[in-house]
Amino acid sequence: MNDTENRLREYLQTKATTSVPADSHGPGPELTVSTRRRTWLPVTAVAAALAVTLLAGIPYLTSLAKQSGTAPAGSPTAKALTSAMPSVPYMVQTNDRLSTLEDGDHRIKLPAGTFAVSAARVAGGWVASIGSGTKGYRPAIIGTDGTIRPIGPETEKHPLASPDGKQIAVVPSNINDPSRITIFDVRSGREVDSLPMPKDDLRLHAWTKDGIWASGFKNWNVLTVWQPGKGKRTINLPEGSQLVRASQTGTVLAGEWPDRHNCAKAGTVEGDKFVLTREYCGKTGLMSVDLAPDGRTMVDGGSKASINLTTGAVTKLQLPDKVQPADGVVYEDSRFALVITQKGEDHGSNNTWITAPRQMFRCDVTTGRCKVVVPARSATMYIFGQL
Repeated sequence: MNDTENRLREYLQTKATTSVPADSHGPGPELTVSTRRRTWLPVTAVAAALAVTLLAGIPYLTSLAKQSGTAPAGSPTAKALTSAMPSVPYMVQTNDRLSTLEDGDHRIKLPAGTFAVSAARVAGGWVASIGSGTKGYRPAIIGTDGTIRPIGPETEKHPLASPDGKQIAVVPSNINDPSRITIFDVRSGREVDSLPMPKDDLRLHAWTKDGIWASGFKNWNVLTVWQPGKGKRTINLPEGSQLVRASQTGTVLAGEWPDRHNCAKAGTVEGDKFVLTREYCGKTGLMSVDLAPDGRTMVDGGSKASINLTTGAVTKLQLPDKVQPADGVVYEDSRFALVITQKGEDHGSNNTWITAPRQMFRCDVTTGRCKVVVPARSATMYIFGQL
């Protein structure tokens, strides 16, 4: 997520709390914690579009790294496309200032006026950014019984869950605070490690088997990958670009070329360099992009298409409406992606925010077929968490 989008996120969260309160059932948080982190799509063009539509949907995600074996990239398997409930935690946010966290059989109603974004499974529940809009957002643990327990300093942001769900990483929300990545133990809340960083507005992108991926706004093409207890390394993306996604298999997706906001480049990392394997350019600015856990395909919500990163083949997703511009796509596994669509635009009227009808689909990225998973509800927004 770039600085523009970060400021937009904070603006939208405030709007959400003043005008718009915010392959099967996924396992409960005590049973399985996953290993992929969803991050904000860093595309300036999208931020401009979002400023018009004033979307409150925010996600980023830590998800199960499910592999597709030795089958060709994007090839169909025997797994069927169903309308089963999402295996990714998500928030249901309504205009009456009520917010509910839904994850498999769990439905956690938050106190009125309290909202959560980027919910990820951790030991004993979920970690999320919790806030009311007027007081800002801070990391907290949501228990399976609905209790909310702040974790880390109030000035920290962007909680990122470790692959085993036992720890979280955060960075300062105030650029004047010491720049560092700090790790906290989920159960005890104690700080267990930290890494000093050059003074900058820091971003956390992913926590994979390779470590924590982070960058700063001043040099967003320079990535720090820190493996707590083992050290760090620096990776240089092409000038002017920044990380969009990182898979568990080593594929990374970079975007934000200054003059090509509709393009993304997939590749691998060799030493400290990014090695290009596939470039994709959509018809519009990249919106709601996600990378499959196995790194073989990506979905571009703006073009409503999945792209095979091995062959370059493009499969159109059979969706009736536009994809929510802000983080409307998240992979459940390497075969299926969840997609939030909206019919029309959000708009304000007489000091009231009108939310365009939204519904959630599950799409087979190999065939383009999609099925409704969560139907549209009146004045309701769906916000993906982290699998």
